[in-house]
Amino acid sequence: MLSHSGQNYKLEFPFVDHSYDNLVIDEAEIRVILPEGASGFEIVYPNYEIVRGADEKIKTYLDTFGRPVLVFSAKNLEENHIKNIEIYYKFNPIMLLQEPLLVVIAFMVIFASVIIIVRLDFSISVDENKRSSPAGCISSRGAIQQHR
Repeated sequence: MLSHSGQNYKLEFPFVDHSYDNLVIDEAEIRVILPEGASGFEIVYPNYEIVRGADEKIKTYLDTFGRPVLVFSAKNLEENHIKNIEIYYKFNPIMLLQEPLLVVIAFMVIFASVIIIVRLDFSISVDENKRSSPAGCISSRGAIQQHR
């Protein structure tokens, strides 16, 4: 269950869930992937021994600096170990806009660069049809010769 108050979030879930009667687990490892930008982790453990491993970072698509991964492990678990673990962390909700804004800016850069590239003229020779003459000037040779 996820609940929050402002920038403070609380994630609560059972470390071991009921799969079948007389459940026995020799060794369990749980990896919790939190949103990108989460920090200030506080963990409330159940009343049995859970070992916290080293924190990791995982990068998925559109991530800029990675998502934090909390690693927990426990041994010799049974049905009476079905109790919740609570993870408290801080997360700025503005960070939810990071990935959509990244996509929008990338498309804007692509479209702007295409517009600029299409408008550039890379031709070596000068096209006579594209030359513009000032308004009111006679541009044909025949008209100039008749005037003389």
